[in-house]
Amino acid sequence: MRSVLVHREQLPPRGAPRGIVIALHAEGGDGSELLAPCAAAAPGWVVLAPQAARSRNAIAGGGSAWPGYAGYAWYRHDGAAIDPLSLADAMRQLALFVDDARRRHGAALPVVIASAIPGLPLAQPLARLLGHAVDGIAPIARGGDAELRSVVDRIERALAQRGARHEARALAD
Repeated sequence: MRSVLVHREQLPPRGAPRGIVIALHAEGGDGSELLAPCAAAAPGWVVLAPQAARSRNAIAGGGSAWPGYAGYAWYRHDGAAIDPLSLADAMRQLALFVDDARRRHGAALPVVIASAIPGLPLAQPLARLLGHAVDGIAPIARGGDAELRSVVDRIERALAQRGARHEARALAD
């Protein structure tokens, strides 16, 4: 089965990608807001930015007249508790997306999930669900990419020193 998530993609300027960054936007965002900071933090890696499937305002589609309803959300919540069914659906869609990304760009490439969602409530369980398919997770802000850069550097150092993908995974945790 294939992912149906709309996404933006930024390929490395030259050569084959050295890894894959999956950039998850925060609630109210969209699939494009993290392309530039992730590409800056992971030069030489392909950056894939899926857009959540749930519009925050499915009727009007958001807009400047209703800023609280603009953008997209990965799951429903009431401000405190996350709806488990919508979270499970988001996890399933993202698992398919990561699988498609690995199939398209290279199954042996390291994968890092960069998340703008505070507390990483989607990135951490997704990484656990996918197990060996994910090499690291990192929080990222629109203007701050230091932690993602650190994770990418550790993975690339481990790959260069040992030449084994599974060893890089342990260093990125």
